[in-house]
Amino acid sequence: MNHMHNLISNNKNTAGKGVDVFSPYVAFPVLFITGYILSLLRLSPLIGQFSAYVNFYFLASISIYLFACFIVLSVARNITFPSLTTGPVRLNVHHYVIYSISVSFLAFEYYSFGSIPIMTSAFELKRTRFMTNGYIHLIAMSTIPVSIIFLVDLLENFSIKNLKEKIFSSVLLSIPLLMIVGIGNRGQILMVFSVLCIYFHYRINRLRILQITILGSFAFVFLSLTKYLRDYLFYGPQYLKVLDRFWTDALPLWLSPGYLTLTMNYNIFARIVNTFSEGFGVTKGRFTLNPLTSLLPGPQGGVGSFLNRTWNTGFHGNLTSTYLGVPYLDFGVVGVMTVPFILGIILSCMYLRIKRDPSCSNVIIFSFLTFNMMLSIYSYPIGHFHFFWNLALLYFLGIKATPREAGQPDHA
Repeated sequence: MNHMHNLISNNKNTAGKGVDVFSPYVAFPVLFITGYILSLLRLSPLIGQFSAYVNFYFLASISIYLFACFIVLSVARNITFPSLTTGPVRLNVHHYVIYSISVSFLAFEYYSFGSIPIMTSAFELKRTRFMTNGYIHLIAMSTIPVSIIFLVDLLENFSIKNLKEKIFSSVLLSIPLLMIVGIGNRGQILMVFSVLCIYFHYRINRLRILQITILGSFAFVFLSLTKYLRDYLFYGPQYLKVLDRFWTDALPLWLSPGYLTLTMNYNIFARIVNTFSEGFGVTKGRFTLNPLTSLLPGPQGGVGSFLNRTWNTGFHGNLTSTYLGVPYLDFGVVGVMTVPFILGIILSCMYLRIKRDPSCSNVIIFSFLTFNMMLSIYSYPIGHFHFFWNLALLYFLGIKATPREAGQPDHA
């Protein structure tokens, strides 16, 4: 216990030194602007030229987001927060019960599917059929927040666990992690390790810019190579011929999936603006309510399927348009200006909270929110019910993993 207190204390003592890369005013703005600049380079003919309106929306949205961060941090500058005592992570029966339920549901989906998705032929198409139904899949995918908590426990308590406890924790962890890998979804895998990386930064040892740059480079290579290999195994040599027509000769082919993952979403948003140029919102809040309407029985249809029908693309997957696509479709210019401001306020307030109280639950929630904010250059995470489900589950598991300190309220 003393070992963990020392780690957290040392991390807090260095919290004010240098640039905090995962802070709300650095991580997301840098990533969003990087994706925007890469889009402007147009290394692939699939990326079109942005109109003046589109450029205005991109630049105005990130400026408004930063303005929201500035407001919160400026107000808080003159407020002195007392440091609260935080203890080490401790798993209990709640964690093992939820672990058992989620892994069992995921095993049932594997049983229903009949094989391991990544080892099937036509994997790219069949992996979308892995889900038995929405409700079962939601519980099955609870293995992701559960895995995060178990990884946190192993990370924080590794030095005080004996050999048997380390083996036991490692075995418990390997089961859900391998099952997640078997599904072949890059985003799920990236979420686990990104949240863990941010958690490590604030609870254990602050990472340097060079270290984060190296980790980010590995993440990009992982995203690009896995997509490249996945599509090659599905389409065969023909995939390379198609890819060659849509990529610059100056860079290797395997970089193109990573580049398009970062930039195509900007291009799709630009196409949305060009298609619905009136800027008043055409879907009137329909996709904003998707987290609730998706719980209703039967297919509801999200923004991706709506765009596929509108443009008659024939594409079997979902089209993503950064975090600005849904607000623009639902509310037009007002949505594009309002949503970044709200998100900037929320994330900045949570950032101040972990500065005051870097407890397990607070840091896990901030790490999860920061990851999803960075993911917003790709899609609109808060437009799905599973975002709120995972958020609530992580909060519950984090609270149950944080013991009550003397003189502190019991949050549970």
